[in-house]
Amino acid sequence: MDWPSLLVGGIIGGIVSYIVAFIFMSISMISMIRNPYKGTYYSYHLSTIDDKTVTAHKWKIYRKLTGEIGVRLCELNHDSPLSYKGTLRVKERYIYVHLMGVNHAEEMFAIFPEPIDRVIKCVHGILSAISMDKNPWSGKELLVDKELSGEEAKNNLGSR
Repeated sequence: MDWPSLLVGGIIGGIVSYIVAFIFMSISMISMIRNPYKGTYYSYHLSTIDDKTVTAHKWKIYRKLTGEIGVRLCELNHDSPLSYKGTLRVKERYIYVHLMGVNHAEEMFAIFPEPIDRVIKCVHGILSAISMDKNPWSGKELLVDKELSGEEAKNNLGSR
């Protein structure tokens, strides 16, 4: 055998093995993904600045090509809204969300109990963040399936 034949065979073998491994990984990841969480949601928490103003985010939960569950967030009630991207995973009846600022240096983590029926209607959780001024912050987070007014969000945040 000559070197070009060995090289082409090695490259083809490597590509085929990578594709097969990717397909098996995707199938195993897809079987773990809970379809009910895909969709649009809204989250609310009290502002990190004054603790009286409600901060609202619009969530888009989707399946990535890699099989992970992706999350995109955009602030709703700001003049220059901040955007976030991250991942969501479900483990031992909890929903874990890790988010990073798209055009700014902020990182957030949210944890919600998984609803028994696996349908998000109104779920109370906790949000922890390292703010843009590098200060830690945590507080109640409300995740709902419809947009709420500021007063409705405040009432729901205070109810737990």
